[in-house]
Amino acid sequence: HPLSQVISPQTLIVVLFGPIKGIYYSVLFFYILSFVGCYLIGRYFKLSFLATLYLAVVFTFQSHVMNYLFIGNTLWTTAGYIPFAFYFLLRAMENWKYGVAAGFFHALIYLGGGIYIFMLSIIFITIFAISKIIAKRDISIVKGIAIMFIFSFLFASIKIFPNLDLYDLNKREVGFEIIPINLEMIKKTFLDKNQTWDIVSVYWIGDKNFHWPHYGSYMGIIPVMLAIIGLILFYKNSDLLLTTLGLFLLYLSNYSTFSFIWKAIHSIPPFTALQHPARFVIFLGLMISIIGAKVISMLNRIKTKIKWLDYLKNMLIIV
Repeated sequence: HPLSQVISPQTLIVVLFGPIKGIYYSVLFFYILSFVGCYLIGRYFKLSFLATLYLAVVFTFQSHVMNYLFIGNTLWTTAGYIPFAFYFLLRAMENWKYGVAAGFFHALIYLGGGIYIFMLSIIFITIFAISKIIAKRDISIVKGIAIMFIFSFLFASIKIFPNLDLYDLNKREVGFEIIPINLEMIKKTFLDKNQTWDIVSVYWIGDKNFHWPHYGSYMGIIPVMLAIIGLILFYKNSDLLLTTLGLFLLYLSNYSTFSFIWKAIHSIPPFTALQHPARFVIFLGLMISIIGAKVISMLNRIKTKIKWLDYLKNMLIIV
């Protein structure tokens, strides 16, 4: 289960600026990278500027990555590659040649040490592809996805092949923590602003202690409500609806009621090395951000005959 991040811009930044400033600058680098990738996603979905900004802010600043950074785990900065990989995946479904670029950014996650993000993204892409096929009734998109996976393997092979030797020595076949389903826990995941404090104070619910980074990703009540409204308004975009539902169920598979879902996936090597399916929350955050942004874009484009009312509406969106 190697987590080295030698083949990563972060290493170069740390070498140039030292370990403390280097980490700060690398976090800024990956946040900027995420913003640019979200801008491209916004262009793809033809979102307004404010909606694209909303998408970038909500996805990039969801607390899941920062929860890990708070305890010193910088490997999760590779989440900054997710928007680029997803954007080129969307393009690859229309033109398979973009699968090469999608594979490149997917491989960068692995080369940067983000093994969890890399492995879970394979399942995320599979769910999105199946949802897209069901929605569009067009199987031709499989070609672009296949190209993405092939080139991801080729780009990452410089690290994959040595890691196969390590994996053969230590398969890290672990179980996964099954926790009782608890509405308070789910509420805290998306709405609690004090997740870093929960890490320090060793948060308990009943007789269970939770290592909070695995489960938490604060987004806020407004993004969650906008996503729910968007799923209702855009129900005909069944690919987004099915993908969001699938990711939510995968997040819930850390809980006893839905654990059978992850048990099935966990039995497949090398997924046997992964312990926390709740980490799918980062991809769920991407879907919540996109769907909410579509609602914002729709509101942003509604024009009235009263100029000050239009300005007020835009100011409320910015707020």
